[in-house]
Amino acid sequence: MSEIEDDASLSDGEEAANNDVQEENMSEKEDQIEPCPLTQEIMIPGLSLLCRTGNGLAHAFVKLELKDRRLTDIALVSSFVHLRFLDVSSNHLSDLSPLATLTQLLWLKARTQITPYSSYSAPFFTRILGDGNMVAGFRGQPLGQLTYLQWLSLALNRLRDLEGLEGPALESLNLIGKGIQSVSVSLLGNGIQRVSVSLLGNGIQRVSVSLLGNGIQRVSGLQYHLLTNLVTLELRGNKLETTDGIYLPNLRRLYLAQNAIKRLEGLGKLEHLTTLHLRDNQLETLDGISPNMKTLQYLNIRGNLVSAQRALRSLVGVSRTLRALVLAENPLVETGDYRLCVLSRLPLLERLDKEPISPEEKSEAQEKLRV
Repeated sequence: MSEIEDDASLSDGEEAANNDVQEENMSEKEDQIEPCPLTQEIMIPGLSLLCRTGNGLAHAFVKLELKDRRLTDIALVSSFVHLRFLDVSSNHLSDLSPLATLTQLLWLKARTQITPYSSYSAPFFTRILGDGNMVAGFRGQPLGQLTYLQWLSLALNRLRDLEGLEGPALESLNLIGKGIQSVSVSLLGNGIQRVSVSLLGNGIQRVSVSLLGNGIQRVSGLQYHLLTNLVTLELRGNKLETTDGIYLPNLRRLYLAQNAIKRLEGLGKLEHLTTLHLRDNQLETLDGISPNMKTLQYLNIRGNLVSAQRALRSLVGVSRTLRALVLAENPLVETGDYRLCVLSRLPLLERLDKEPISPEEKSEAQEKLRV
């Protein structure tokens, strides 16, 4: 599904060799990173949001922004126990253990792009931003000790699995996979997943794209007893081939676009799921969409390989709740009476491929059922 077209196709061997070289270069660059520990001079300008502390008799800064400071060590943060909002995105961090003392932390981001937020009514820190760093695993990280942490973003890190992940109060988890680092110019930190390049008339035959970020291949670490409050999970752009292993009955929104998913498995455990996003995967059927998904309202499978109308039978079990379906860019869409065929199986559908269902279409679909 890439929008970058290369006229000179590489053999599998050449591609593998190029990938090995890129990984070696990446490792060399990481080895060359100069130590840059957090100091008070760096930290003080990033402090803001003066609030009362727990006893109400004193005040402390509860927000700290340390984005893009080339930091390799944030040990100093451990002394600022009243922090509630922390952004350490776009640094060179691999160890988050200094956060263990920040028991009031609510919000953490450690990636490359700040997600805007408007207001917070929670009494303690709920978010952490750690995007675009070098966190390679959850084992040994102190997330389980952050009992108030509600929002965690570790997009574009070095994660390969989810073993050791826990968060008793965590509600939203962002683990977006790869983003383009460079296409002849440096784009590190933008989280870009696609770049459209015009090469007409230049004689250019090859575009080299360097990808950095998570490459999660399995989700066996997602255990309900460790993530009881998780309602939103973002795993776009990783390397998943199946949905199996997501045992999170309270999950409401699941984003799995741009993986390599071929099989839908284990979804029957997601009884409260309302949104399932599977765009740009490798699905040929919809087997695995379970009637146990009793609240599913939005399903996006755009850009897959679904070609047969019989695949729609798998959606009958969720026909009472499903209101929006996106099937564009599947071979199935090219078949005759495509929309009527969908509506005959999903009579309560309100939008198909982002287009509202007209009363005329509903009537025609009902007539088709009577025949």
